[in-house]
Amino acid sequence: MPIANPNPAHAQVRSLISAGQHRQAISLIASLRKKPAWKKDVALLGALAECRMALHEYDEALDAIDKAIRLDPKNPMHHSNRGQALLQAMRLEPAERSFSEALALRADWSPAILGITETLRLLGREDEALARIEPLLGADRVEPLVDLAFARLAARLGRADESAERLARWVDNERVPGVYRMQGLFQIGALADRQGRHDEAFLAYDRANALRPGSFDPAKRTAMTDQVIRGSTRAALAGIPSPSSPSDVPIFIVGMPRSGTSLVEQVLSCHPRVFGAGELTAIDMLVRSLQQMNRAALRPDEIRQRIDQLAGGYLGLLARLSGGAEFVTDKNPLNFMHLGIISRVFPGARVIHCLRNPIDTCVSCYFHNFIGATAFTDDLAGLGSYYNDYRRLMEHWARTIEIPILDVVYEDVVADLEAGARRMLDFLGLGWDACVLEYDRSDRVTTTASNEQVRQPIYRTSVERWRRYERHLGPLIDALEPRFRPGV
Repeated sequence: MPIANPNPAHAQVRSLISAGQHRQAISLIASLRKKPAWKKDVALLGALAECRMALHEYDEALDAIDKAIRLDPKNPMHHSNRGQALLQAMRLEPAERSFSEALALRADWSPAILGITETLRLLGREDEALARIEPLLGADRVEPLVDLAFARLAARLGRADESAERLARWVDNERVPGVYRMQGLFQIGALADRQGRHDEAFLAYDRANALRPGSFDPAKRTAMTDQVIRGSTRAALAGIPSPSSPSDVPIFIVGMPRSGTSLVEQVLSCHPRVFGAGELTAIDMLVRSLQQMNRAALRPDEIRQRIDQLAGGYLGLLARLSGGAEFVTDKNPLNFMHLGIISRVFPGARVIHCLRNPIDTCVSCYFHNFIGATAFTDDLAGLGSYYNDYRRLMEHWARTIEIPILDVVYEDVVADLEAGARRMLDFLGLGWDACVLEYDRSDRVTTTASNEQVRQPIYRTSVERWRRYERHLGPLIDALEPRFRPGV
């Protein structure tokens, strides 16, 4: 949602966003919008929505976009932005309507074409998606967003070579915005990977990551992990009172991104007593609220009251999303960072920790164009360092917290789905239901990153995938602790 011809304040906001400093940008926008002259600035509202989406705070993003639409209802950009927020939140039918409203205002609005194509693809309506963009695929036309939309359909439609040729026409053109070039290179990498051209695929992924606005500092992350471990002893955590009425509704599915969390949630969500809520951001906000609480200034009963409010807010969200299901999964993988607080605020919860071959996990992260604060995936050495810290923290939680944690190894589930499913259901205290073995037939739509995979039967081509790229992975392998390297 770029701001055209920015004044200095706009430029400062854009600079923060480009650097991945979305919280700082939100604070600056909030201070600017306190002034009457800025209150109705739709560009600031667009930038605010962009920040909220990057942080997966979709309701807040939609609130900003709706304000922009009220101020400027005939602008297709706002309706398209609304569709994008709904798409990222996997609210696909409303997203389709918003994109359609944008295209009704301007039929050639490329972001809406890209958005509605992706929405229809995720809904399984690929023929309709292709029909939307086929008329725009003229031989002489160079339109990055149209080409990106086509790329997401091309492989399944047998038109991968055509798509790669179209993308190659502009990914090296520095006049094309870097964000589009980056997405184009990720798509070229994916198309080449499917066709077994692994060196070509890696080069494209490498160039794509170089264009991401990374700001990850491995040393700072390691220091932060050390601080969390030091500050999360059993005694320290015991100082956080549990809620008055503990709930066993939440099931937290955690681990590294691309470690099998989507597969695990899809399998469990097919059980009649479980609802899969996807990747939620509410725990991040709960943790921030708890950390900002001045517990030294409050009486024990006041602290417990605040804990009750925080727990109740999260459980209320789960109830609204699930229709009051008996158990609800939250598969935000990065909740692994917050298991200490989770164990106190939700002492009846259970945790499924997804593990996968360390190098396969990191390679899959490097090959994926994540949305939001995942700068650690942009660099192979940084990925290795992040993985080490993640495993150290999970080992600390296993020694420290009292809520049960089940390690689920992706390769084991792929090798024997029924055995893996039975083990998870036993851990959760749920009876066997063969429906979980038909997860690929579910009409549930999962996150964009894993939607295609979990709508297919179990496949084993992702196991030991890293070996196809081994010659390029030296920085990653060197950064990983020896126990996570090949042959260990």
